[in-house]
Amino acid sequence: GKTAEASNAEDSITWDLKWSQDENAEIHGPHTSQQMHAWSKEGYFKKGAWVRKTGQQNQFYNAARIDFELYL
Repeated sequence: GKTAEASNAEDSITWDLKWSQDENAEIHGPHTSQQMHAWSKEGYFKKGAWVRKTGQQNQFYNAARIDFELYL
């Protein structure tokens, strides 16, 4: 099993989400990895969604290509 320290560190990862790659697209979040994983399994991201870790200024990535289960 995971140590408490490891799981606490991973729990702190949250995600920003937007439904368009447009520069001016509204950004939603932060959302937990658990929430993102649930939405991913339900197919919410199939039509296109872009995510990045909250607090990072880097580019957004296609949500359909991220395995949120790795962050649980």
